[in-house]
Amino acid sequence: MSRLQYAGICVLALAGSFGGAFVAGRGAAPVHAQAPNAMDLRARSFTVVDQRGRTVASLRATRAGAELTISGMAGGRVDVEGAGSISIHNRVGKLVWSAPGPGIIPATE
Repeated sequence: MSRLQYAGICVLALAGSFGGAFVAGRGAAPVHAQAPNAMDLRARSFTVVDQRGRTVASLRATRAGAELTISGMAGGRVDVEGAGSISIHNRVGKLVWSAPGPGIIPATE
């Protein structure tokens, strides 16, 4: 590639980026995630599903507090419970790692 060709590609890329920024700034109205007068949304649980309807994450209210479960596409799962404990499970549901909730952590298992 000659210097002239290289310089031409650089100028073309720079002009394209300025042109794209101009169109993006002038062409579309800004979108806000939450309206200024949005109302409070209340529920006992929220579930996030993927395009196939499989549960990806859930947030539930329990007596101990909020409980969050996040599921991976490979089947793994992370649970954060209201008492503060965290557990990680593999795709077959076996506990891989856990941390107890608040309080004294025993020195031995």
